[in-house]
Amino acid sequence: MKLDNQKDENSNFWIAYADLMAGLLFVFILLVGAIVVKYVLTQSDLKLLKGDIESQEQALKLNSIELSKRENAIKEFMQKLESEKNKNLALEEINSIFNEKLEELNLALQNAGDAFDDVDRLNLELNTTLQNKDELIASLQESISKKDKDYGLLLSDLNSTKERIKSLSGIRLKVITTLKEKLGNSIKIDMDSGAISLPSSVLFDTNSFALKDSARFDLRRTLSTYFDILLSDEIRPNIDRITIEGHTDSVGNYLYNLELSQKRAYEVMKFIYSFYKNPELQKYLIASGRSFNDLIYKDGKEDNDASRRIEIKFSISNKAAMKEIEQILEQNNR
Repeated sequence: MKLDNQKDENSNFWIAYADLMAGLLFVFILLVGAIVVKYVLTQSDLKLLKGDIESQEQALKLNSIELSKRENAIKEFMQKLESEKNKNLALEEINSIFNEKLEELNLALQNAGDAFDDVDRLNLELNTTLQNKDELIASLQESISKKDKDYGLLLSDLNSTKERIKSLSGIRLKVITTLKEKLGNSIKIDMDSGAISLPSSVLFDTNSFALKDSARFDLRRTLSTYFDILLSDEIRPNIDRITIEGHTDSVGNYLYNLELSQKRAYEVMKFIYSFYKNPELQKYLIASGRSFNDLIYKDGKEDNDASRRIEIKFSISNKAAMKEIEQILEQNNR
């Protein structure tokens, strides 16, 4: 029994084992079938997936190309944007410079406006000044015209005065020539001045001022002719002075010779008034002594005889000419 039970148990074990194995086989078959089905499905899905992947890859490639194009476009856009940005910066800088220049221009225009105002003011002042200058010029021209006229008159008067002065020299020459003709060689006449020289030895004794009687006749005749010529109506208006000068040599002291020369000159003048009665003579005749101030030299040495002398000289008056000049100058100063 026990053995049968054991057999039954073994039989049951193997049956159970067979069932188990059969079950496992079925499960395995199912599993394999499932795997196969799964594989088939997977392969189908894989093909589909592969197709999708290829499609996606193709699309991706297209997208990549498109993306690349877009990237390039973006780059170009960015470059353009950067360029535009730079342009904007440049424009901003240019605009800033333009604004600065505009401000400077406005300031310059303002300054120019002020300058124009100053110019207008200066023009007004200049026009006023020019008008004043024109008036002054007109006045000066009128004054110059008057001065020219006055100058012409002055020049004419001066020329007349010059001729008058020249005529004075002519008068002196005429007097000298007339004296020479009338007196001849009877007396020494200076041809430059017209003075006549009378030796003291003929007129006076040594150290004496008394006129010699022997000299009176010839002296009277000579001096009458001399004064007639000088006091003639033609010559007298031009005579300024007639001087009798006494001269000595250098023998003796100065004061003694001065007194002697003065007394001799005075003695001759008294003698002249004793015979020559023309009252006009008093207006011109004077006497003076020169001592030995005007000695006469010969060969570098004093000529004592020639130095002792009486000189009678005349001077031509230029008072009339000077008066004419003074009148001309006074008229010109007016």
